[in-house]
Amino acid sequence: MKKPHKKRRKNRPVVKAPAATTETQQKHTKLSKREMRAYADLTASDPRFKILYLIPHFPQDLREASVLGWYSPALLHAAEPLLSIATWPADIREPFSPQYAILTNRLTRRIWPKVIPVEFDALVAGAHLFDSPFRVFVSNDPAMAKEIDAFINQSGWLCLHISSIDGGGRLLIGDFSIKKLLDYFMSVVNVLSVDANWASFARIAKKEMNPQHVQKTHRHSLPRGLHNVTEPNEAALSAFGWMLHRSDPISNQITPGGHNPQRYVDRICRSASAVSKARSQLIKNIPPELYDYRYIIAVQSMYWGHFTDWRKLLSKSGDVDKKILRLALGFTIQATTYFDYIKVEDNLLSNPVFRYFQNERTADARSFTAGLTILAAASLAPVLRLEPKLNQVCGDLKQLANCVRAMAHHHFDWKQSRLASRLGEKMRSLVNPSFLALIDKPEAGPIEGLKLVSDLPLELMRSGGAATIYAL
Repeated sequence: MKKPHKKRRKNRPVVKAPAATTETQQKHTKLSKREMRAYADLTASDPRFKILYLIPHFPQDLREASVLGWYSPALLHAAEPLLSIATWPADIREPFSPQYAILTNRLTRRIWPKVIPVEFDALVAGAHLFDSPFRVFVSNDPAMAKEIDAFINQSGWLCLHISSIDGGGRLLIGDFSIKKLLDYFMSVVNVLSVDANWASFARIAKKEMNPQHVQKTHRHSLPRGLHNVTEPNEAALSAFGWMLHRSDPISNQITPGGHNPQRYVDRICRSASAVSKARSQLIKNIPPELYDYRYIIAVQSMYWGHFTDWRKLLSKSGDVDKKILRLALGFTIQATTYFDYIKVEDNLLSNPVFRYFQNERTADARSFTAGLTILAAASLAPVLRLEPKLNQVCGDLKQLANCVRAMAHHHFDWKQSRLASRLGEKMRSLVNPSFLALIDKPEAGPIEGLKLVSDLPLELMRSGGAATIYAL
């Protein structure tokens, strides 16, 4: 019969030690297993191996935030770079490491992506604080691209500047490949190898970046949906070495009655399940409680004042066509699913007011997707993007908030409990059954480990036999 402590040790996370551990083991043969594990942890966490991704922007005027979602100009501007960076390595050793080792290090936070949208003036002032020699700038604005080039030349850093703007020594993002990123890493290491302060690190880094150990990509059967709702899950798979080799656009399938909302839901669930399955296969020896999130549950929202004040906005619209403005706002505020039904005879798409609001919605959705993608790709976490009809609970939430603020002397606790329960049940009724089937099915033990990305109080929603969702 095995002793209990043996059982616990068996479930501990197993982390593959870097090549440097072997060299040290030969020199210090008397190190205990605990000491060797501590050395492996220290080496894996070494900040000098980490890659710093920087997305500089000019000083912001927050009065120029997006009309609907109040996203800052810099965040809107950084959306496309963030979506690209999400699939790139966080550490120079990751392209040479097996998938399970990358995931284990990410889950234990030994390695974590460093992606920083930063105001350019702050970047200049804090440049001396960077502890990694591997600095990658990403730009998509001509003026900022020139500022970055000037900063790199002045600093003397050996940086990689990836841009959508051609010019200088920039690498066009369309020409980007992991091989070119590895070439940059090796060029930095070669420069460091002649510096007495970095020679030891450069020697270890060269051993870690053996070209013969570059990991191959794996083909995955999941098709690309080419849509915001599935992009976070697809990017998560790509970030961990899978290649999605075919596409099946979700929005291209039109039935005689128009788009089918269930098709979108099914594809989201399919992509999330693919991520969950891939993750469980990679870390069979790691207990489920180490997972970051069982699911990331997200609902795209907007400024709540619009839900109550949009009709007032119509009355103050002046010379703007009120019908067009009503339709444009109505599509956003009263949205129930991931697309809009637009009658061709209304000629809305050619109207400048309608186009303005649609462009605002598109930009907000892209930024929201970028945030989810960075979060999902960091640790292979599946994303369930719920339908926007959940925002219909605004009235119920307002009632609950008024009750809490009023602090009634009679039956206050009962009223608050009843309103919270009613709100939770209404939210659950607005969630598609396909999503509920995944949320209500815990992988182990009570339902927990759900990351909520929304300004709705989804934690009040009942889940399966549990009274409420326990959210991280």
